[in-house]
Amino acid sequence: MLTLDFPIAGISVNPLIPVAAGFAVGLVCSPAGISGALYLLPFQLSVLGVAGPCSSATNMLYNVLATPGGVMRLIRERRMCWPLSLMVVAGSLPGIVVGVGLRIRYLPGADAFRTFAGLFLLASAVFLLVRVLRRGVEDLLNGKAPLEDVYFDLKWITWRFAGTHGRVPAMRLTITCFLIGVAAGGYGIGGAGLLVPVLVLFFRIPVYIAAGSSLLANFLNSAAGTVSYGLTGYMLGETALPDPRLAVLFAAGGFPGIYLGVRVQKYLPSRVLKLLLAMLSLVVAWRYLHASPAVAP
Repeated sequence: MLTLDFPIAGISVNPLIPVAAGFAVGLVCSPAGISGALYLLPFQLSVLGVAGPCSSATNMLYNVLATPGGVMRLIRERRMCWPLSLMVVAGSLPGIVVGVGLRIRYLPGADAFRTFAGLFLLASAVFLLVRVLRRGVEDLLNGKAPLEDVYFDLKWITWRFAGTHGRVPAMRLTITCFLIGVAAGGYGIGGAGLLVPVLVLFFRIPVYIAAGSSLLANFLNSAAGTVSYGLTGYMLGETALPDPRLAVLFAAGGFPGIYLGVRVQKYLPSRVLKLLLAMLSLVVAWRYLHASPAVAP
């Protein structure tokens, strides 16, 4: 069997395995506004055996390479609310940088990071399950209408979409996104996995709109996170560089997976997808919090 060595990640693996993993998570997760990096990180830890901050940094680089296809698709379909996206990025991107520093400084070991990852996945599962049980704006996921009018000032973001309208307090949104960014930066993702449920559940933003802003933030945050892992690791004397070859293989599958997932989003049973993702998060979280570590530190 063909295998390639990845010296930065410290593993040897058949190159088709990360390609297939990237495609699968991209296809399944992007309809919910998630790039799939949320699940690629435990795949790196428990299946491939990548340990240390390299796994988080590689996850970030994967997002940079794989997310643009989904973002461009959403822009072409007029589903990008630019004022909302601006506020989400303004809050979450600085949080990403802070989270990266905390990850490298306080969670460099595999065991400690698995505990954090388990708690992060548990929180993600709870958010997804709540979304499955709630109705209202969540049902707008399957809508086909483009975003209509958007009004923005320093206090409120207001929109009209599919015959409904709503508004979001801009400052509260920015602060919330900063806190999400801190957690996401430490885990090694751009934050879409938490941004979507928070935007929907706490700010009552339709998923159809939230998916665009979260994926754009995911891309920009991941670019900042990739650079931050390298620079912060250098300043703190830790090895935190991504493995570019491994990230490219993940993205080779993830790019078409995300693009196809966004394209078929309007036709998929969204509640079933979110339920499956929540169950997957719970299983992995339980494994990390209660079972013996699968990968030696």
